Amino acid sequence: MAGHTPIGTMRPFDIRYRNLIREVSADWRMENHYHNDCELIFILEGEIELNINQTTYRPGKNSLIFINNMERHGYRILKYPYKRYVIMLKHDYMQAAVDDPVLTSVFQHRPEKFNHVMALPDQAVPTVCSAMNTLFREYKGSKPFRDINLKMQLYQLMIAIYRVSDKQFPMAQVNSTTNQLIASIQSHVETHYMEELSLKDVSRMFYTDMYYLCHLFKEVTGYTFKSYLIMHRISKAKDMLAYTEDDITQVGLNCGFNNVNHFIRTFKKMLGITPYQYRKKHKETSTL
Repeated sequence: MAGHTPIGTMRPFDIRYRNLIREVSADWRMENHYHNDCELIFILEGEIELNINQTTYRPGKNSLIFINNMERHGYRILKYPYKRYVIMLKHDYMQAAVDDPVLTSVFQHRPEKFNHVMALPDQAVPTVCSAMNTLFREYKGSKPFRDINLKMQLYQLMIAIYRVSDKQFPMAQVNSTTNQLIASIQSHVETHYMEELSLKDVSRMFYTDMYYLCHLFKEVTGYTFKSYLIMHRISKAKDMLAYTEDDITQVGLNCGFNNVNHFIRTFKKMLGITPYQYRKKHKETSTL
């Protein structure tokens, strides 16, 4: 892969707290949008109408929301005050911090009937709230070993959520052998996405029947192998468009697309805008 000329700083992890009140933010809404981060939202007070792809939810107080880096979403506030934490995670950072395919599956996998919203039972609220507060304080501070502790606190937060309801985590419902196989294939894709990859080649590599693997991969992750590979390539392309000066052709080639026209068509089909428009929009929003 060719080297890149960076044009900005990519923040791999971010956590913010916001408190909106009706007097200054009546009818406040966030239009449908997309970003290249996994997003975990914890609503402490209020209620919103949330749209993720084609599904609508109405999460309220003590709700957790899980959005991955390829899902279009938007919301409007229904009940004030609206208080929430939001954690933004780059895929690579999440994998390094939470090195467990079961825990990360809540962001990576979208099997049939996946629920993006988890309502915390009353008895679980103090534990999750405490973990979130600790993570927020560490992020805002500057104590020694801050970055290491941030990853540890994030890991502990995900464990706390898992202990409340393992049903929220798709891979918790799958046996360990299958978990290991699918996680290994995903890891292979994430390492070799810029190369020629096919389900046939991967099935040979992992000594698994191609048709069985096709069914299993879709059942566990919610995506076909081809769709998952394309999604990962587009995700990498979005970061390159945002944080490097590489031209559009080079970005496409670096992400595994064999020609620029195929890259542009695929990008626009998935995001509704061209790579050039995406880069332009990111530059505009980053300067606000």
